[in-house]
Amino acid sequence: MSTIQRITGTNSGLDVDALVKSAMQGYQTKIDKEVQNKKVMEYQQEQYKKIMSDASDFYDKYLDIIKTGSLMSSSTYQTQTYNSSSSDKVTAKGLAGASIDNYTVSVTQLAAKATDKLDLATETGAGKTIKIGTATITFDVDVDGSKTVANYNAAVAAQKLTYSNIINGTTAGDKTTAQTALDDLNKNTITATYSQFTNSVNFAASAFGGGGFTLNNHTAATDKYLHATIKNSSGNIYTIDDITNKTTENVVTVDNVQFTFKGLTNNTTSTNKYITSSSITSLFGDNITKTAKSSNTEYTLTNGSKIKIADDGTTTITNADGTTTLGATDTMDFTSNDGTKMRIKGDGTLVPIQNITSSLMTSLFTNADVKDTTSVTDGTEYTLKDDSKITIANDGTTTITKPDGTTLGATDIMSFTSTNGTQMIITGDGNITTNPLTTTKYITSSSVTSIFSNNITKVAESTQTEYTLTDKSKITIADDGTTTITKPDGIPLGAATMDFKMADGTIMTIKGDGSLTTSADTSVKLTGSTDVTSLKDNIVKFVNDYNTLLQSMNTKIFETRDKDYMPLTDEQKSAMTESQVTAWEKKAQTGLLRKDNDLQRIVSEMKNAISTVVSGSGLNLEKIGISPIKNYADKNGMLTIDEDKLTKALQENAGDVKDLFTRAASTTDKGGALTQLKTALYNEFKTSTSSLAKKAGLTGSSTESSNTLTKNIYKKKLLIADMNQSFTVKENALYKKYSDLETIMQKLNSQQSSLASMLGK
Repeated sequence: MSTIQRITGTNSGLDVDALVKSAMQGYQTKIDKEVQNKKVMEYQQEQYKKIMSDASDFYDKYLDIIKTGSLMSSSTYQTQTYNSSSSDKVTAKGLAGASIDNYTVSVTQLAAKATDKLDLATETGAGKTIKIGTATITFDVDVDGSKTVANYNAAVAAQKLTYSNIINGTTAGDKTTAQTALDDLNKNTITATYSQFTNSVNFAASAFGGGGFTLNNHTAATDKYLHATIKNSSGNIYTIDDITNKTTENVVTVDNVQFTFKGLTNNTTSTNKYITSSSITSLFGDNITKTAKSSNTEYTLTNGSKIKIADDGTTTITNADGTTTLGATDTMDFTSNDGTKMRIKGDGTLVPIQNITSSLMTSLFTNADVKDTTSVTDGTEYTLKDDSKITIANDGTTTITKPDGTTLGATDIMSFTSTNGTQMIITGDGNITTNPLTTTKYITSSSVTSIFSNNITKVAESTQTEYTLTDKSKITIADDGTTTITKPDGIPLGAATMDFKMADGTIMTIKGDGSLTTSADTSVKLTGSTDVTSLKDNIVKFVNDYNTLLQSMNTKIFETRDKDYMPLTDEQKSAMTESQVTAWEKKAQTGLLRKDNDLQRIVSEMKNAISTVVSGSGLNLEKIGISPIKNYADKNGMLTIDEDKLTKALQENAGDVKDLFTRAASTTDKGGALTQLKTALYNEFKTSTSSLAKKAGLTGSSTESSNTLTKNIYKKKLLIADMNQSFTVKENALYKKYSDLETIMQKLNSQQSSLASMLGK
């Protein structure tokens, strides 16, 4: 602020303010010019940023794949809809490429990881256990569920540490066993949580496939796989179960239709029923057929294994504990009371097992089989024709070495075929079995006693009837009431369960012990239809918004600037009406980006992305109703859309339209129209390295405050500030001159007045 006291023309009669203003007008004009230039740059920056903001919003709306409704998202092209008769149990949605159909869906079991719980009202106490694989964790169960969870977690950590100490040798123990147990704990994490609602501690596997767990004395908790059937309108059935495919998710895609399973569709309508010879026909009716009736004689070997021979000669061999039935090619070794060893196969054949001795080497192997015999320390080494070696020590110990030089472990095997055709299986423990037809024996009702002699006992004779269900599973009922269930693939059901759907839709859940429950068929009906309205509307909006964005850039590129209309100064505004100011400022902001190189390049990139694309099926934009506007004067690159043509294309194949828009780029293909447009707009409007970001600043990036226009505007502000300061100095100097003149004039007037007064006297 000036400290000079301004004295206007009181004595001189001069209009000092007018004289000073007139004298400073030229310099004020220079300042106004720079202010206007600064304002022009601010207008330019605002216009660039408006285009950048609009383009960024357009990108986010249509090209950002994570945004709802994005035309880059596959879900946007899901034109197939499915109306569910029970959406709380099953829903479906069509993916691109799905054919419209109607489906009937039954769900008997949802996929779930292994779970179990401890009831704190009845199962508290010390020393409770959980077995995870080969590892056993012991912990205390407190009435306070939170303490129980803490006890369990601490016990798991302590047990892992114990196993680790055994493995690294700091604690005594079997390292192999400890490593296996530690691996079981690490790969199958069982988490415990306390529920106040149920007053229980719940245990759950963190992932499928860990093998489950056994809590205390409960039944083993195992993973549950999805059990469901999907039938299309042609009657074809897609089955999901433990046999056909193990599905660990409750979402399954079949023929490009995604089914989501939420609840069971069968409702139990009866308590346990039991399959017996008298009830089986009434239970299954026309869904079952009696296919065979046979007699069985059961024998028990001295090792507890059982051999069952049917009257048709079929032989069934079961291990001692009854848990495993040999398949046709499975084997079991047996040693008789006199030391004779034999290998029994599941098909009822057997071959002798012989110890390899020097005499056996001479009698069993031909001269062509043994190419070298060498005496070694304490024994003899035989080199066979395939370069494998059999070394027999003087004490009878045998070592088998494979052709590659590795030594067989006790349970490892090696095959060898003699030049006379005899097939041999040699084991690392020095035993050998041969398989020529002349030495193979068959277990039959007439030979079983002579083969096994006093090593076998006949324990029972029984008759059994076999029934076959319509799904090829079998139910065999013995005369003692024992029921055996065999699944359609021939595998015994054992302790598991199996679902069978009756012709009337009733679902039978059959257990291996012959008990079953029935469930009503409340299958969910899914009715499919095509509705492209939403997708069509979205594409139309895209085209309209694309045109709006392109038009905004075209307008800036082609509009002409009239430099006579510079931004108004405050003094100019004060002399105008509000409407005049608005009209003037609009003209002043016109043409500021005319023929801008960056905008012209971006428009060209957008046009190229949209106009040169063909889908893999030969589809192009014009075939789906999207064409360039022919008027290139002011609508350069803009599009027109035929909604009827677009609707027809979407109804016929939305998948091809998706490919036309979103096909990924490769080394030989630039990709779909929107793929190319996305790349162009991202590079120009979403990165701080783009030309416009460097020129005008990208919001939210470092260029927002550090860009060419911002820097130039700041420089212009400094220049204007310097000029205003200089203006003030010059203006004050003029006022001082006129003030000095007034002071002189005042003195002259005072002297004149005194002189006149003296003369008047």
